[in-house]
Amino acid sequence: MREIIKVSIASSIGIAFEFYDFLIFGFVASNLAQLFFPSQNQVASLLYTLAVFATGFAGRPLGAVLFGHLGDRIGRKYTLVFTITLMGLSSLFTALLPTYQEWGVLASILLAVLRFLQGVSLGGEFGGGIVLTAEFAEANRRAFWVAISSNSSGNWTFVS
Repeated sequence: MREIIKVSIASSIGIAFEFYDFLIFGFVASNLAQLFFPSQNQVASLLYTLAVFATGFAGRPLGAVLFGHLGDRIGRKYTLVFTITLMGLSSLFTALLPTYQEWGVLASILLAVLRFLQGVSLGGEFGGGIVLTAEFAEANRRAFWVAISSNSSGNWTFVS
């Protein structure tokens, strides 16, 4: 019983941090537009930034397929550690990324690449965390533990 609690908490925390990064990018999109896509037309700058935001969502299916396959072959714990590391490094390099004024269009391209890697990471983390939780759970409580892990992204709904 203690093992499933540890796995569920670790999976939930990992998934929550991954989604938190997506949330933060959405909140600061207007600031990123000015830093990475400067233009006279602020709407165009924001649309470019939202396109970069979308690359993160485009990477999620690839991450799910890639890390789902690797999880089956080498183990889910290893792939989860890798996805968390990938997200952390991608986020760190995004924070350290020079702006358009310093590196020009290369900064914008690197922002899109790092965003894509964050999406790949999220795709692998979400599916892998849920499956790992299901593998450790007792058969009669599996849905309970999976529901806790899958709702750690803030998608809680309560039925009265």
